[in-house]
Amino acid sequence: MRFGRIEANGESGALRRYSSLDRDVLDTLAHSPGWSNEGLFALLQGFRRLANIGGARVDLPDVELGL
Repeated sequence: MRFGRIEANGESGALRRYSSLDRDVLDTLAHSPGWSNEGLFALLQGFRRLANIGGARVDLPDVELGL
């Protein structure tokens, strides 16, 4: 099993990749005004999950749920 590799399908002509170690770029991405509520929620949940399992391979912005 190989980790750390992403392969795009034919529908992803505009695929962008971001490093999970680039906190500033990911923070800027999360604050982009183009997100739908659902999309932003999914992104931030992904950040939270990666932060829990990524160890030294991630440096993500802090995410807290305001419930």
